[in-house]
Amino acid sequence: MGKNCRKYSLLSGYIDGELSPDDSNDMAAHIEQCEFCQREMSRIQQADSLLMGIKEIEPSESFDRTFWKKIDVLNEPTHRWDLTRFMTGTLRWRPYAVSGALACFLIIVIIFGKTGYEPDINEMMVAENLELFQEYDVVNRLDLLENWDVISEMSEDS
Repeated sequence: MGKNCRKYSLLSGYIDGELSPDDSNDMAAHIEQCEFCQREMSRIQQADSLLMGIKEIEPSESFDRTFWKKIDVLNEPTHRWDLTRFMTGTLRWRPYAVSGALACFLIIVIIFGKTGYEPDINEMMVAENLELFQEYDVVNRLDLLENWDVISEMSEDS
């Protein structure tokens, strides 16, 4: 058979000895006839021998203790505003610093960013010369001066 061998899925079980005796005998007879399964069986056996040649890695003596200590730290409830963790660096401090700097910047802009009252073009045309423009508060209250005679007469009558 070719690459689409229906018995290919049983090949790993055959190599590992996981098939029933009847299925194992059928698979052995099939492998003798199927070149694709013969090649794949050879590849699987080579991979198995390479994996068996790897020696087992033993963890260090402190691995167990260190591992569970890290798990305990992960399971601890975190407090958003825990100052000791903030100062020791276990919390990521950069977002807090950026937020604080942005808040300070906005406060400074709000406080010092206010400009004084600036007259528009129509109001500036009222000022006939630079001296009047510099004394804009006087010009702005000109309507009071226009009625000065009426105001003075009222004060004289009382």
